[in-house]
Amino acid sequence: MAEITAAADAAWNSGAVEALREAVSAQGRHSRAKWADALSISVRPVITYWFMALYCAAKTAAFVGAVDAGVGWIPAIQAAWTDADQALWAGVLNFWFLGRVFDRVRA
Repeated sequence: MAEITAAADAAWNSGAVEALREAVSAQGRHSRAKWADALSISVRPVITYWFMALYCAAKTAAFVGAVDAGVGWIPAIQAAWTDADQALWAGVLNFWFLGRVFDRVRA
């Protein structure tokens, strides 16, 4: 039974990887509908901008809340900006700007 289950899991995983590969490949192809292509192209930037706005709003609320509670400006800024924030934004900026560098190198 364990061998049958392992074989079924391997087949399922192989199919899942192939489906993911096909989905990623299909995203790069253009359709005949310009509006659909434009929508597809806009998804990542729109989600990035939305997340950035939401994230900045949350950080601003934390900062304002700290200042309203009597914390000074500098300590409030230092408390609002953590190592996790630094890592997150480094990843976002690397994705957007280093991706362009790699695209130019490949071209």
